[in-house]
Amino acid sequence: MRSCPITGQALEHATIHDVEVDVSPGHGVWLDRSELARITEAARHQIERPWLGRLIAWFRTQERPATVDQRVHPPDLPCPVCGETMVLTHYREVGIDRCRRHGVWLDEGELDLILGRLGEEPEFLRGVSLRLHDTAL
Repeated sequence: MRSCPITGQALEHATIHDVEVDVSPGHGVWLDRSELARITEAARHQIERPWLGRLIAWFRTQERPATVDQRVHPPDLPCPVCGETMVLTHYREVGIDRCRRHGVWLDEGELDLILGRLGEEPEFLRGVSLRLHDTAL
């Protein structure tokens, strides 16, 4: 069973845009290698429907802050899959802990921030992807 890299407690299953992910309520979400791309692609399809995209963007601006509360967590978070230390990289307001082999850890609110920014700025995800690619080298 996978454990939260912050608390060490078991991760729970949740579904986001029809993708099953592992979450630690109040702490963050673990996304296996392709899950971030699948979630953002599903969100992009919703946004591409103009009326739905405007509605989603309006609701997101009402319910989320412009930035994520930057909580301090241990500097060397272990990957929930292999236990190796993840690499922390930042892209704008989003801090992404990444295991080069297994996936990414997003702190509480960071996935919402990515999805919100995607609706406001379609190129935002490209920047995130490039930053993740840079950390893979």
